[in-house]
Amino acid sequence: MDSPDQSSRVTTSGPVAVLASVAAFVAIVAVLIVTLGDHTDSGSSDGVAIPSSTSSAADPSATTTSPLSATSTVPLSTGPQAVGAAPADIATATVLLAQLDDDGNHVCYIGSGSIIDPTGIILTNAHVVMSDPTCSYTKLGVEITTRTDTPPELLYLAEVAGYDAALDLATVRIISDLEGDPVDLTGLPFLELGDSDTVEVGDHISMIGYPAIGGSTVTVTEGIVSGFASEPAVTDNRAWIKTDATVSGGNSGGAATNDEGQLIGVPTTAGIQGQLTVDCRVLEDTNGDGLVNSADSCVPIGGFLNGLRPLKLAAPVIAAANRGETTDEWRDRRTVDPIDVLTTASAGNLVFSLGVNPDDTPSEIITTVPSSAESVCAFWDYSGMVDGASYDAIWMIDGTVLESASYLDNTWAGGEAGSWWACMQAPAEITSVAAEFAFLVEGEFLTSEAIYAGDVHQPIKVRINNRSEETVCYIFASPTAALGWGQDELAASEVVSPDQFVELPLTTGRWDVMLQDCDQNTLDIVEGINATGDFTYDYPVVAG
Repeated sequence: MDSPDQSSRVTTSGPVAVLASVAAFVAIVAVLIVTLGDHTDSGSSDGVAIPSSTSSAADPSATTTSPLSATSTVPLSTGPQAVGAAPADIATATVLLAQLDDDGNHVCYIGSGSIIDPTGIILTNAHVVMSDPTCSYTKLGVEITTRTDTPPELLYLAEVAGYDAALDLATVRIISDLEGDPVDLTGLPFLELGDSDTVEVGDHISMIGYPAIGGSTVTVTEGIVSGFASEPAVTDNRAWIKTDATVSGGNSGGAATNDEGQLIGVPTTAGIQGQLTVDCRVLEDTNGDGLVNSADSCVPIGGFLNGLRPLKLAAPVIAAANRGETTDEWRDRRTVDPIDVLTTASAGNLVFSLGVNPDDTPSEIITTVPSSAESVCAFWDYSGMVDGASYDAIWMIDGTVLESASYLDNTWAGGEAGSWWACMQAPAEITSVAAEFAFLVEGEFLTSEAIYAGDVHQPIKVRINNRSEETVCYIFASPTAALGWGQDELAASEVVSPDQFVELPLTTGRWDVMLQDCDQNTLDIVEGINATGDFTYDYPVVAG
């Protein structure tokens, strides 16, 4: 029997799982192949030239983040020629985009961008320019770096040219100075466009932008390509380029370049509001009311990123800018009422698979993740969704959120109803862990589930005897190390009447079990059952 609100643990004793902060996430290495929108790759079109280049592999040393040279004055280019490959040169073509009020003051959101054409076309993230009804802006400012040891200078105003909320990509065009007068952009520095299809695992990349955390000057982060990720309805397998370089969310929309200084991707994450932010999500029932909602305390799990949108996916928004188009789509992005979405949205039937078929169905449904698995995927059904809503796809291992495998505050573009999937690349060697996935909409849990990973976990059965006078309508069984209770183990409309029993498939491992009546009142919780084989669970416990 389906239970819509049992996504988080309600425990009566024992420690409550505590999620690690962002700084602790580097302890677990995982890569997410996750759904982030319904979009068909259009490739290069409408005269958008994306020249080929070959990124050279670098020594896979540890990621380093540091300010650029703090002593050099960076001159602007003197002609329509792309800047050089040195980080200090690339910095001159990396801008800070700021939402401004009528007086030119920073309001709402800020983010980075890359000048990609000497006429003043800038590539960035859609969320950097989107409107928010709770924090409106009237002007979009462009701040330029002329010295790497000083904050950027607000010089221009811009308009939105191309916009794709599903891919979180946009182009803007410089249109005037701060007074609204035309400007001469002769000598404006810009980046050469590279070929994101030639990027390979192990290639060295540089990410340049304005961190918004820990300083206001431009910074560079060095790293290597660690993998690629796909998503539903994006035919190209490279919906994302994953890196080992973790940078502040303010770098979102900035430049990811190869060793030749060519732009190959756009660092992408949720918008940054103000000068200091850590993304915080409600992930567990901290007040013990049986629900996971805004009344519970949130856990910091974001504000940083290590995923890049490949440049190839930006071809349509670049083409729109080259054609001289403008768009007002950005004005409607944040008009979805969270209350309306949460009233209608539902999700369930979450299962795990080792892969995805070409038709977006599970390749092989699994109840445990084998040690040899290269990836694990979550599939679920949904209904009542609204395009433009915010959603989170979160992977966890033993109750700890994997920052490198999760995407937060993404824009829903999958329509009202259907099926969706998210895949995570498995760790190199799986021994015995609980792999868990959760799907949230507008910050609220819709569904979650956890299974054991590792060959030591074998199939077993549990017989649950209802020896009480109550009807058991919901049964939850979840690995003890998992954060949430997961889904109801009973089929729709299935109940366990007094003096009846039910047999459920599980695996060996340590389990927590919860029984509820038809009003979702908790009847019994047993924690830490060490299941080494088939076992029987009596409710209530029969005195022996």
